[in-house]
Amino acid sequence: MTTLDVAVQSRIVSEYGSGGYRFAYELIRRSIRDGLGSAERRRLHLAVARALDTGAASDPIAAIAQHLGAAVPLVEAEEAVS
Repeated sequence: MTTLDVAVQSRIVSEYGSGGYRFAYELIRRSIRDGLGSAERRRLHLAVARALDTGAASDPIAAIAQHLGAAVPLVEAEEAVS
């Protein structure tokens, strides 16, 4: 059983769509986000942007731009803008 499976079973994370997940409670999401250091948060934003850029989402342009912008300076600002 994966950590994600445990989180779903504990109702901390809920499944939606085909293969999608989201935090079941905003307070938990915020608590985890606020506990991350800024470097780790940027790294995760970059990872999400790269994953979205593989074409997994139907219209990921706005989401990719948002995540790349949050990942600066791990990516050049020009890449986030383009």
